Amino acid sequence: GYALCWLLADCPAVGRRRCLSLSFMTGGVCMFAMLIIAIKPLPGADTFLLILSLLGKIGAAAAFQLAYIYPAELFPTSVRGTALGIANIFGRIGAVTAPQAMNLPPVILRSMLSMISFIVGISSLCLPETLGRTLPESENT
Repeated sequence: GYALCWLLADCPAVGRRRCLSLSFMTGGVCMFAMLIIAIKPLPGADTFLLILSLLGKIGAAAAFQLAYIYPAELFPTSVRGTALGIANIFGRIGAVTAPQAMNLPPVILRSMLSMISFIVGISSLCLPETLGRTLPESENT
């Protein structure tokens, strides 16, 4: 996931925004496909579930890497530290609530995680592309 992210995020045809979106949507689609297969298992689905889980892990790893690179380039210097700190707080809230989420039924947990990941992937397309741009020094630039 990290190597793929490194290659795609620096590719002018893809860029950071599309790579971030693709990473989140890959994780969401794989999780949703795993949910459907878990609800209605098919013979020989174990191999397919393994492939989907590995593809989802690649998407999650790439999204995690870009979640630190992209916001650092998006915000101006004057608020960059604060913005990254707030983003880190939300990440830590997710880490704290993750063990509690295991008490949910697997179908509900997987459907929630896949929807959130897919929605974040679509929403990130609304952000500006930062590849090749100089870092903003102030809020006016």
